[in-house]
Formats: sequence, C-alpha cells, structure tokens
Amino acid sequence: MDGVPKEVTLSNGVRVAIENNPSSYSTSLGILVKVGSKDEEEEKAGIAHLLEHMLFRGSERYDRQKLAEITDMLGGDFNGLTHKDYTLFYIRAPYDKLSIATDILVDIFKNPLLLAEELEKEKQVIIEEMKDRDNSPEEVVKENILSLVWDGHPLGRSILGTEETVLSVTPEDLIDFLAFYHNPEAIIVSVSGRIDEEADFLKHLENLLGKLNGIKKPYREPPQFNPGRKEAVHPSTQVHLCVALESAKAEDDWHYAYGVLANLLGGGSSSRLFQKLRDERGLCYDVEAEDIALEDCGLLNIYSASRPNNKDILLELIEEELVSIKEKGVTKEELERSKEQLKNAILLSLESSLQRMTRLALSLLYRGRIVQLEETLVKIEKVDGDSIQDALSRSLSKGLGTFILSPA
Repeated sequence: MDGVPKEVTLSNGVRVAIENNPSSYSTSLGILVKVGSKDEEEEKAGIAHLLEHMLFRGSERYDRQKLAEITDMLGGDFNGLTHKDYTLFYIRAPYDKLSIATDILVDIFKNPLLLAEELEKEKQVIIEEMKDRDNSPEEVVKENILSLVWDGHPLGRSILGTEETVLSVTPEDLIDFLAFYHNPEAIIVSVSGRIDEEADFLKHLENLLGKLNGIKKPYREPPQFNPGRKEAVHPSTQVHLCVALESAKAEDDWHYAYGVLANLLGGGSSSRLFQKLRDERGLCYDVEAEDIALEDCGLLNIYSASRPNNKDILLELIEEELVSIKEKGVTKEELERSKEQLKNAILLSLESSLQRMTRLALSLLYRGRIVQLEETLVKIEKVDGDSIQDALSRSLSKGLGTFILSPA
C-alpha cells in the first residue's frame, strides 16, 4: 500500500526499506552500512570517515568530475556521513531520475577507485576538517566528554581520528576495511519518496547489488560508563562544559524516557535548565541537553558555556536540577509539554523524503524492523513521571561525567 513503509529482502540477504509517496517530487535513496568508527583499530582511527570521503572521489563508471556534473545536474543532495555505529551514503533526486541516482550510489559504494593520489588529497581535506573542529570549543568539549566516559573504548575516540592515524592509512588499508561494508548482512538500503515502478526498482537494485563478497566485522564489547571530572584549557573567552549521564541504548524502550527527559532538561526555551540558567539567572546564552542512543549504549549529555567565573555555579545548578527531578519528579504540565514538543519535532522532520529515508534505515539498524511512526508516537506518549524518575535514578547511581574547557 502506498505510503506505508515495508521491508523487502534481496536474494543475497540485503534488507531494503521502501516508503512510496506518490505525491512527492523527490526520491531519496540511502545505503546504510553497519560499520562505523567504533569498528576501527586504534592505530587506524578515522579510517571509516576517510573511506566515506574517498567513495566520492570516483568509481569505475564515474570519475570525480563526472560525479560532480551529474549530481549537480540532478539538483539534489549527494553525500555521506560517518557515525559511531554506521556509515550512510545517500542521494536525493527528482523522482523520475531514480534509476540514474541508483546507478551512481551503488557504483561508488561497490566500485570506488581508491586511487593513491586522491587519497593523499583527501587526507589533507580531513586534516583541515580537524582544524575547523578545533576552532569550535563546543565541538571540542562534546568530543572530550565521550573520551572521558568511554575511556579506552573506540566509542570514546573522535570519528575524525588523529592527524597521525589518518596520514598512516594506505590504499590497501581502505580496501581491507571496505570488505566489511560489502558483507550483505551489514547493508541496509532505504528509499523514500515517489517510486513509480517499485518492482522495476527492486529488480534494478538486485542486479546491481547481487554479487557482494564482504566479510563480517569483529565483535566489540560495549563500553563501560566511567564517571569522573576532567578539565583542560582551550583558546576561548568562555568556559565550555558538558555533564553526562549513562542513558539507554537505542533498542531499549527506556530510550523514550531519556528522550523526554533530555527535552525537559534542555530541549528549548521552556526547558528547566534554560529557564533556570538563562532566564532566571542570566548565566549563559544557551543550554542544551540531548540523548545519544547508540547500538550498545546511550548517553544523556548537557552542554552550556559562560564566563569563567560562572563555572562552579553552572555545575552546581545543573546537578541540583537533576537531583530535584529524581526526588520530586516533574509536573504533569511540563511532562505533557515536553512529550508534545518531541512528537511534533518528529512529525515536522518527516516533511523531507531524505529524513524519512534516514528514519527507515535507522529503524532497521537499531530495532531490526521498520517501526511505524504511530508506534513511536505511542511509546513517547506512554512516558510518565515515574519512568522519568526511574530513568534518572538509574543514571545517577552510575555517577556523572563532567568535562570542562577553560580559557588558556
């Protein structure tokens, strides 16, 4: 039925999520691979992100210039992203150009050239990306909180790697790592938008992806949450800080309670911490909280920045609010407002075929099935005050991770 997402499995085991929307002018196609930065060896940290970049440097059928010309002509989005848990390659194009869009995306995925001269150029691009990140204290402190609480685990390392590890990668290293991507069990194809001939699309995909000879990635133990406090100096006029709590992994229904809790704490101008830290005390310009739900673990992260002499009071008020919610709970009004905000944000995000495609792919990755939108909204609605307090009690029993960047 049009509009209802469904799953199809190709003959080689590749899973395909399809959502046909006949009223859409675009179609978004993605190839998600269950290989991310957590699957790297320490001495090659950053190789997943580097490989993602290299796939856009040309393939057997489309050299770099031809790729740029065709994708610009399509007028859509053609990009990739590297995550802790996965890598996603995607293209959005007018619905009547789905066939050529599929050809391009599959060819860069299956048959990248990985030329040595292109690799050296891309290494320099990523080093510039590292420098750009280092110019943002917010990004630096958010990376460092992960290295603190997941110390010693690949999830605690930067997705970009280090300059040393990236420069050490060879074309042979990329070819070896690409073998993990070509394991059919690791691949999810997701498509959303107008698909006029669904059977023809699936046959085309089957022909393109039918022959894959990849290998299974090695298993890695989940990280242990390490509470503690660490400070570092960084060029800035403000102090930037993160406070982190262990939350729940993405497949766990506790994930919904943590999503609502993050919204309550720092999800907008009506949130508790925004009201307390900015509107009542004038201590900061912004404060935010987000729940990071991954395959093996989760983290609720609170971020803010202020004048250096406000550091201690900021931390004190954040911890005070966490304890208050744990012991006294939340009001019915703020709970309902937070749930409505979260549900409406999800609904508004689905205006785009690209967002819908991504949602389907992540549903198969983290839940092993397509979770219908209605189910997600119902799960959020079922979050009550007791589950918020229980979630926070679970987290506070493990302690807090705190990372602070202060001006040099």
